[in-house]
Amino acid sequence: MDPNGYLYVSEPKHNRVVRFGPALPGDVNGSGEVDQADVAGFVLALLGAPNAPKPIEAADMNGDACLDGEDIDAFLQALLAS
Repeated sequence: MDPNGYLYVSEPKHNRVVRFGPALPGDVNGSGEVDQADVAGFVLALLGAPNAPKPIEAADMNGDACLDGEDIDAFLQALLAS
């Protein structure tokens, strides 16, 4: 994590480094906002799919360290607020 709170995750298979912005629950793709582009990644993380975006903690909307149905409503609220 850098001094500004961003987390960088290396994806050697795709030859890239992904930046996840500071503590923005629902921003699964690390773009800095919760939007339509986060929906597929959120669903993959929720289902525990092996190709879910990393870190999957971005999908933990209520901060309980669990990805489950209790995160769905908060994700939808964040999505609709954007």
